[in-house]
Amino acid sequence: MKYLFLTDGASYFPQLMVDFERAGLYNWYKCMDGEVRLWSDLKHRKHELQDYDIIHINLASSDIGLAAKIAPLIKEASTKLVVNMDYSINYMDKATSLREFILDLNATDCAFGVEPSQVNLINYILSVTGDDREIRLSLMPHPVDTELMQKELWVDYDRRMDILAYQFHKYDSHWEIPRLLMLKLPVICTCLGYSLESFKTQDMPELVMPYIDWDKYIGFLAHCKYGFEYRTHKAASRFVMEAGSIGIPVVTTHDSYMGHMVFPDISHPVEDFFGIRESLKRIIEDEEYRLHLAREGIERLEAYNFENSKKSMEALVDAV
Repeated sequence: MKYLFLTDGASYFPQLMVDFERAGLYNWYKCMDGEVRLWSDLKHRKHELQDYDIIHINLASSDIGLAAKIAPLIKEASTKLVVNMDYSINYMDKATSLREFILDLNATDCAFGVEPSQVNLINYILSVTGDDREIRLSLMPHPVDTELMQKELWVDYDRRMDILAYQFHKYDSHWEIPRLLMLKLPVICTCLGYSLESFKTQDMPELVMPYIDWDKYIGFLAHCKYGFEYRTHKAASRFVMEAGSIGIPVVTTHDSYMGHMVFPDISHPVEDFFGIRESLKRIIEDEEYRLHLAREGIERLEAYNFENSKKSMEALVDAV
């Protein structure tokens, strides 16, 4: 199938072109052997939209309204319009125009969420605002390039360091509780992707790393033994997919969907402080247990590799 990822969001368009981006939303055009194009470049060549079998739009703030805009242009073609919900339902009030979001959903042929609450919300919106036209709906986490992770980026376990990689997220920027949960652990604790303008130096771990190019970030992560993510927003978790695919078990909260799916034994309610702490201690102290979790994680993440993700996308569209 001929695939197009369409965006009007110049702010994140350059990221789609980075060769080393190998996880999350940006992987769809790669696993589909497709293209990425800007709507501003197609405005005067609208007929070219009908050349594609699939046009995929991410319902981020920069692209809200785009699906409803192009739907009439492909109405007479066999092209299928696919949209996905962006990041987290907890972030909707900051990222979307509700009216245009509803119009986009009702203009599409297929919609998917990357974790269950997104799918439930889309289903609810369509049931309340939609007409009788059937729109296919799916739960479909973004792809991860497991082949790249386990071949080109893999670091043997005996070369990895006693480092706990904690993933900071700018949209879920809690820090105090994760830091409390890492206190006095017998390893080097890190904060990756830190993006706040200021912080209290004494409250930070041994190593703080700002947002950096993905290839440098993943090169560092591949040398770590342990992972930790404390989410209070419902989201899929790209970090779990990246870390898990290079053999790092990640202690998470239940709001991390992939954490709960890939590492269920070390996924906890957000308020289970004692349980989270015990899981962190166990993956550090019990090497056999850690390697067991790592093997399980690698196996489970194959469901979201490029080959299987492509099959999922094609099955979603074929069902229309």
